[in-house]
Amino acid sequence: MNAEQPGFVAKRWGVELQECEKVSGGFSGARVWKVQCREGLQYAIRLTDCTEVTEIDRRNELCEWMAAAFAGGLTCVPAPLKPIAGGLIGACGSFQCRGYLLQDAAGLWQMEPWMPGESLRGSPTATQLSEALGVLSRIHLSGRVLAVSSSSPVSLRVHVAASPGINRRLKIVLELLSGFLDRLQAMAIADSDRRFGRAAKRACDVLRSSLQRLHAMLVAESDVSVPLQPLLRDIWRPHVLYSGDRVTGVIDWNAAATDHVSMDATRLLRSWYRTDHECLRLAYHQFCDDRRMTHHERSLLRAFDAANVLLSPVTWMRRRYTGVLAGSVDESVCSRFEELVTTAESFFASRSF
Repeated sequence: MNAEQPGFVAKRWGVELQECEKVSGGFSGARVWKVQCREGLQYAIRLTDCTEVTEIDRRNELCEWMAAAFAGGLTCVPAPLKPIAGGLIGACGSFQCRGYLLQDAAGLWQMEPWMPGESLRGSPTATQLSEALGVLSRIHLSGRVLAVSSSSPVSLRVHVAASPGINRRLKIVLELLSGFLDRLQAMAIADSDRRFGRAAKRACDVLRSSLQRLHAMLVAESDVSVPLQPLLRDIWRPHVLYSGDRVTGVIDWNAAATDHVSMDATRLLRSWYRTDHECLRLAYHQFCDDRRMTHHERSLLRAFDAANVLLSPVTWMRRRYTGVLAGSVDESVCSRFEELVTTAESFFASRSF
């Protein structure tokens, strides 16, 4: 990647950069830069490798949702910029405008404002929790409005059906029960990174003791029809930014798709409260009461929570043992993985499971 490429690409959005700093990578393969233009405004420029037509259509639909949410008064949503139409020859070849995206040989480029605020270091106060749940409700509402008004939805729809997320998690559990857990445990024992390997072995122990119960929970919910709608699916503590008690940024919408709103609630609230079961219980009650959720929907939320907690370590082990995380594991990755394993151990030991 040419070091000057983000600055060159930014010109397609009519922005002349003054500063450019690479701030993240990630398992998804996305590269993100924090940039500042000559007028002092800050932006995020994201590059992802995927260039399939279906993915371009899906990403543009998400950008439409973000733009609509911002236009509807949700200023915490980073409204994406549209590039200037027309072709351009750059260091990576020819650029093409794809709606909100810019495509070249390197992949898909997207540009949006850099949102103010910081993620919480600990759990939210009562005021911060109410603020976050209110913002999440308004984001969900904007997604429903967009999906209903769309004449040809790509991935954002409103309908009633069984939860795709529950059935994906059930498929993972069946894979683990069919021998994949044994293979993960063998690779954990042989792991050259002892710290990651020890945590992975602990995760396998929890899974071996809990999979049958998790399987029963997911099977019970796998064919129950519930209201489905657009949601973020990857909203957790680093993606919600605060300035004081006010949410000033909800970032990283790339995983958004259609499912039940309890998926977002469990992802966000569990990331804040982790092993504080009583605070988490009260927060879940607040969310369910605010949304007037039915008995079936509350049961679905409990299944999502259990699956997210117990299966999250599997995602990281899969990345580690399929070559994405080869070699020595970074400190931040190990810390995050150990946190997930500790949460799974606490959940398994709690009376709620």
